[in-house]
Formats: sequence, structure tokens, C-alpha cells
Amino acid sequence: MQDVGKRIRDKRKSLPNLPFNALRDTSTNIVRQLAGEEIARLQCSHAHQSVDSNLRCYSNPLFNRLFETLDQLEQLLEPVFEVAGPEHWKEQRKNILSKQKIKEIEKKLETNACDTSIARELGVSR
Repeated sequence: MQDVGKRIRDKRKSLPNLPFNALRDTSTNIVRQLAGEEIARLQCSHAHQSVDSNLRCYSNPLFNRLFETLDQLEQLLEPVFEVAGPEHWKEQRKNILSKQKIKEIEKKLETNACDTSIARELGVSR
């Protein structure tokens, strides 16, 4: 899978190279602006997050409101999804390596072979 951030940065040079968790932080900030603190806490931790302990004990989390807000967030981020393209959302093939394949990889790594060439040669993901 090609790095989505890299593809976007190729088109928009001003995009900073941040770790994936920065995206989570950014989405939480946007959700907070759209729906308030309680929904942002819910999105961030997937649990009932209210400062009112009685509310936590006697009511259900506002998941419907969270899902509506996430739909709004998806619309706001639509340009990013367009740049990522449909290929990014395809299910990725899972590689389960046999002990033999792992030994082959380790042998090649001992020779200081490039990880990309090893992956290509052995038919595994990098």
C-alpha cells in the first residue's frame, strides 16, 4: 500500500509530515468544534465520557450523535479521500510468513540486502 500522506504531500507540498496519531488528534479537534466536548471525548475513547457522574451512570452514550458528526467530518475531509483514491480503501492482503520464509528473510538481511529487494524477491510485503 502506498503511503497516503506521501501521495497527498506530492500534490500539496505544504502538508506537514506528521505521525498517524496526529490525524486522530485532528479529527477529535474537528469533532469537538462540530458537536462539543462530550461527543469529542466519546469519539476519542469509545466510552461514555461526561463530566457529570450521574449522567454517566444513568444514560447511554450519544453514539447516534457521534455517528452523525463523523458523517459531517467525512464530508469535510472528502478532498483528502479523493486524493487517496479508491485503491487505498481496498482490503489489503495479509501476509502470514512461514518459518522457512522468515529464515530466508533473516539470511538475506545478514547480507545487508535492501528490504525492498528482499520483499520483491520473496514475494512478501515490505
